[in-house]
Amino acid sequence: MNQKKHDLKHLLLVVENSPQDFGDPHKETIERLRQMIEENPDFLTNPPQDIVDIGSEVTLRDLENDSTMNFTLTDPANADVLEGKVSVLSPLGITVLGRRPGEVFKFESPGGIVEYELIGVE
Repeated sequence: MNQKKHDLKHLLLVVENSPQDFGDPHKETIERLRQMIEENPDFLTNPPQDIVDIGSEVTLRDLENDSTMNFTLTDPANADVLEGKVSVLSPLGITVLGRRPGEVFKFESPGGIVEYELIGVE
């Protein structure tokens, strides 16, 4: 089994075992993953290659100032912000999980709400 299929199987377990009233900030991510699985029955056997998951190299563009941010989404044990490794369980990690290039979303950072566009996933 390739790593992406393995990671997506874990995501499916999270989605299947999450109550419908799962609290913020995870609620939006859980619902987005549920919807992706419902809309695509082959989600686990033929996973999209452009979906953000653990190990993805992510590029975001701040829509207010046009700056970009690059990081790798990683498991919590390997997270290191100084090295550009963001935990999948961090607020930003949870927010980008399961997204695809072209999606625009708002993120509540310590400095306020920022609107990003996901411009790259590798």
